[in-house]
Amino acid sequence: MKRSLAKPLGTNLLRMIPFDDTKNIIRLLVVVVGGFILSVTIMVIFNESGRSKNESELINYFEPTQIAELNRLTDFVISELTTDCEGKQTDCLKNYFNQFEDSDYDFELTGISKSKQNELLNSLSESTYNDIWSKCKGSRPTKNGRVNIESICPNANGQFANFLINYCNKNERLAGYGNAFKQVSSYSPSMNAQLVLNPESFDFNSQAELLLISIHLLTLNNEDKIVESVPNR
Repeated sequence: MKRSLAKPLGTNLLRMIPFDDTKNIIRLLVVVVGGFILSVTIMVIFNESGRSKNESELINYFEPTQIAELNRLTDFVISELTTDCEGKQTDCLKNYFNQFEDSDYDFELTGISKSKQNELLNSLSESTYNDIWSKCKGSRPTKNGRVNIESICPNANGQFANFLINYCNKNERLAGYGNAFKQVSSYSPSMNAQLVLNPESFDFNSQAELLLISIHLLTLNNEDKIVESVPNR
């Protein structure tokens, strides 16, 4: 049985390259790989530092396990708003809100999956959910009468409401946003307009403000539940 004298292609190619050139290629590869690892490390550190700052602002209002759930809510909303957008997160968020620039107070939110949102909200612990939202009842007219509905609204006595008011009170850009919430204990039309029509008043690099944006949008995006239909008499 004859043995093959063929050698691996990679070995032959390396032997064809002069020794000095081989060392230079190796050095170049080390620099490229090292630079990539460094850039990834910097991005991770920057992201974690932002989260750490956010957690330090929330620690006076929420337990660590609740903060982790709040981060999940923020990550979900930002991911939904920036889907299929290439570029920096801040630019993608600006692009999302640009679609409303010619709208008035009557606008319809898009981009956040209602089914995914329901699944996420149902997965929250009772304590976290109740610190953010409460159930609200109301009604709306129909062609043949009216329907009684149940929806979610901010829990005015919850810790998130306290965080929103206190955070905005310390921030001139959001002072009006916080004052409006304090007056009505809910998201008023002026607050909706500030978020959707004047998004530059929020800092898209702030984890705390991304949380404010996320809870606001989740509240507006939630589907009302019809609990009773009342026909005209």
